[in-house]
Amino acid sequence: AETEGGLVEGSNGALRDPATGRFASNPDRVGPALSDGAHGNSLASSRPTTLYQLEDAETGAHMKFGITSETNPMARYTSSEMEGLRMRILDAGTRADMSAAERWLTERVAGPMTNEPWAGSVNESIFPWP
Repeated sequence: AETEGGLVEGSNGALRDPATGRFASNPDRVGPALSDGAHGNSLASSRPTTLYQLEDAETGAHMKFGITSETNPMARYTSSEMEGLRMRILDAGTRADMSAAERWLTERVAGPMTNEPWAGSVNESIFPWP
């Protein structure tokens, strides 16, 4: 279907200028801003962020710490990635605060799923871990 401005709407609602083939903005599809415009992984992002720990579901052994800005933190991983694991929510706050907390924990406790180069770089025990 063609719009007043001569743009063509595709099956997904995207508007395209048939003369140039370029996509055009569709003011009918503009939703509320989800953030302050900063990328979700940026420390400047205002999106709420969750700090979590992955544990072995059977033994409770620490596997890794992580952060996510997913509304549902479990959506961070697929069900196959979570097989044999459980996620424990530790805290929530700004991206910058949760990133700093994740780094602090990971520097002290490296798990087998931890990939950060600084993992385990600080020889300071934080155990017994709750």
